Amino acid sequence: MFVFWLAVTGCDGGTVKLADTGDTSAFGDTAADTDTDTDTDTDTDTDTDLELTALTFVLEGDYDATGLNLLWLEEDFTAGETLAGEGVTAASVTVQVAAPDESELLPLEGYEGVYFRYALPFVFLDDDGDLAHDNDEIVEGVGSVWPVYITGDLPVEFGAMGIVDGWNALDITSGGTPSPGSIDAIPLPVNLRADLTASVGGTLVGDAASRTDLDLALIPSVAFEGGGITSLLYNQGLASPWTLGVSSAPPADHVVALDAAGIYGSFQVPMAYADTDANGIPGATELLWPACSGADAALLFWIEPPTDPRIGYSLIQAELPPGWHTVRADPTEELVHLTEEEALALEIGGSCSL
Repeated sequence: MFVFWLAVTGCDGGTVKLADTGDTSAFGDTAADTDTDTDTDTDTDTDTDLELTALTFVLEGDYDATGLNLLWLEEDFTAGETLAGEGVTAASVTVQVAAPDESELLPLEGYEGVYFRYALPFVFLDDDGDLAHDNDEIVEGVGSVWPVYITGDLPVEFGAMGIVDGWNALDITSGGTPSPGSIDAIPLPVNLRADLTASVGGTLVGDAASRTDLDLALIPSVAFEGGGITSLLYNQGLASPWTLGVSSAPPADHVVALDAAGIYGSFQVPMAYADTDANGIPGATELLWPACSGADAALLFWIEPPTDPRIGYSLIQAELPPGWHTVRADPTEELVHLTEEEALALEIGGSCSL
């Protein structure tokens, strides 16, 4: 197996394991390195003797992105320099790249005399128009087919697989067998645009079913942890059957760091409360029941759009793109995605744990 087949945090069935800390995951031990500034200027050397290769990327999906960069990655998934940058004016974008210097090549494990280097392709909102990604600019898409430069004493089996000496387009998620593609049409999905909408709903049960004085609010996790908030994303009257919908990102003071790697988001708990002091705001003593999916509390889970392409790649591999997700917290403290049917069959008034 090639060492550039990365093992990143994933999703087992429908279970999201944010706490999994594999060595090569942007969620795990590489977290300390993800603050590496990726806004290194692209090389503007105009040496006419430099041999360049054209790599063409085909954007898949709607996009607002205005810049495309290729980011050199080290074996441990830390960021290197920006290999190339180009503006995005159409769905097909071609960049001219030179071969890496010998000093930049990495030995390919298990293949003596073979060397490689790979680059992560991504599109982003180039707010300042300099064609170089700055670490506050939102990443809209990352590819799983990467430009990989391979050279040296290539074994015969490489040729049989379609791998050539020079630039290749390889699907790095294909498992143990490389899946070469054409460098003239490298797919680059726009897969990190945040989904701003989510809906949950259900019925009132138990003691809640007979109450006529209830309201329903989304309580952000920061409020449970003593953090100050200035507004609620949702706060309305409650009757059975009920539905709750959101169509925007949460307020900025609801968003917190979810881990040390630089992933930001917000947990929102749908909760029934009785506004006994008639101030229109749920107090700690007024909260009564969370919305339940079986024995587990239901949550709306927001993931902030990333500004680091490596984090974006890990989110896609974990099946956790930016935006809203409807989940439940099971007793093992893992998050399980709810189906659309499950998200609209919640109960308020039953017994479930947060």
